Amino acid sequence: MTGYRVNTFAKFVLRRARLSLFFLWLLSLIIVSTSNSIYAEHNKPYSEPQVKVALIYKLIHFVELADNSSLSLCVFQPNNEELSALKLIPHQTESGNRLTVKLIYETDKLLSPHECQVVYLSGDAKNNTSKILSYAASKGYLTIGATNQFIKQGGMINLVRRDAKIKFEINLPALKHAGLSISSKVLRIADKVHTEAPI
Repeated sequence: MTGYRVNTFAKFVLRRARLSLFFLWLLSLIIVSTSNSIYAEHNKPYSEPQVKVALIYKLIHFVELADNSSLSLCVFQPNNEELSALKLIPHQTESGNRLTVKLIYETDKLLSPHECQVVYLSGDAKNNTSKILSYAASKGYLTIGATNQFIKQGGMINLVRRDAKIKFEINLPALKHAGLSISSKVLRIADKVHTEAPI
């Protein structure tokens, strides 16, 4: 299977992480070998879900979320490869706050029973996407997805495949509507920044 290459943002993470918990986590990914691999520097294998999870983990640190002692990442309908990648995510943020991953499979119940500062809808989560995004925005939750229509549906950050790389695009109007702001550092390296609501 054709390999993918880690994008500029992921390489930026590797350079800047130094001896942080995230850096140690990425080192553990380097020794993981999978059949569906993404090739980084020196042809070290990463799976596509691992790269996406790494980007999600880093991106949440560049968005001003609610100031809580704990952070919840809710993942809708993850597939088996995503489940494996999520097991490697650190249990705390870079600032030392607790990070909890919640798996949600019943999308008909939306998010009402859950507290989710960050919501990730995988490519397999196709039911009630618009309702989930609308509810998340009303609560000020950050929404991240990985589908072609995610931005048009009102999602905030979309992970996309461009040739042999995993990149991301940002929906600024959706972030502002939810009362969230994102660092200009991320905007500068995004594949695309939507400044007007997509039609």
